[in-house]
Amino acid sequence: MPGGVLYFKIDDPLIKMKSTQEEIEKAIMKKLKMKGLLLADVKLLKHMDKNLGRTSLIIPASLTKDDQIGKYSSTASLEQFHLLRKYLRRLLKEIGAEILKGNVAINPYKKRNRTACQYCNFTAICQFDPSLQENSYRVLVEPKDQEVWEILAEQTETDRGLETE
Repeated sequence: MPGGVLYFKIDDPLIKMKSTQEEIEKAIMKKLKMKGLLLADVKLLKHMDKNLGRTSLIIPASLTKDDQIGKYSSTASLEQFHLLRKYLRRLLKEIGAEILKGNVAINPYKKRNRTACQYCNFTAICQFDPSLQENSYRVLVEPKDQEVWEILAEQTETDRGLETE
């Protein structure tokens, strides 16, 4: 059973503030806080962060006064985790099949004002140029959480229909 999928950025953040050692340590913890998705289970969240109160300094979770999962927590139900796993498994198969076919087209993303090219060390090799008609970004949109789960559920249903045919 999944507890969550988390990303931890290995960093040594610099905190520029004149304050107590405790406040500086808290600011560092905030910068290093993990991102990701957790199973929506209060007991599990409390085991992941023994000091979990209203908000956690280490995981993307919070609790309300009456010990319910907070509004800004990044959590999913067990069923949603299963949907995500099925979707990712299918996506990885598709990507692997495309690579085996030799499809390694240049296809960077653009999200708001950021692109994958900003972080790429291979620009000189791929020679992606957005001013050329044949080069264009895949524009990523950020649907709301509920929309994501609806899309995954629809795709899982579509996959089930294809399996039975």
